[in-house]
Amino acid sequence: MYNEILFLNDKLSKTDENSFHNNNVLKRAFVRSIEIIGEASNKLSDSFKKKHN
Repeated sequence: MYNEILFLNDKLSKTDENSFHNNNVLKRAFVRSIEIIGEASNKLSDSFKKKHN
């Protein structure tokens, strides 16, 4: 999850909104990174979720 967040943050800091909307590859990469984060977050233990909620 952490690496995906770093990727998203890095790419967002290097592009503007218009460039993002016009770059289909980057948009797909963002969608995939968000999917990976979501899948990984579903695997976190309940105790971890409670502690960090």
